[in-house]
Amino acid sequence: MNTIEKRIQAYLSKIPKQKVELSDLQEFLKYYIGVETFGKNIDIDEKEISKHLEKTETLKRSLRVDLEDMQEDMERVAVGIKRAETAAKSLGVNPKEIPNYNKAVNAMKYGTKQVAKGKQLLKSI
Repeated sequence: MNTIEKRIQAYLSKIPKQKVELSDLQEFLKYYIGVETFGKNIDIDEKEISKHLEKTETLKRSLRVDLEDMQEDMERVAVGIKRAETAAKSLGVNPKEIPNYNKAVNAMKYGTKQVAKGKQLLKSI
């Protein structure tokens, strides 16, 4: 009998008027398997969470760069739209007749929505 078994037996011998059988103990002791299994699962979960956190940080950096680049391009497009409108006015034509003007205006609308979306995403993660 090992030390733990001796301690269990000593404890059980002190319990008055109760009949305790080893099989009753085994019913509870067998849950050590669950403790070991769930402990290993927690280690696995920790590794997976760590990987996802690293991936999230990489994605956040990428999103920040995309937002910065988009905003820089939007500033340039805004200048182009303003110049196109000024040139159209001086030539007496509708700016919509200038190639890529409509695409630039639509891109600015889209870009404005996407910048707001990107900033919201950054706040949420």
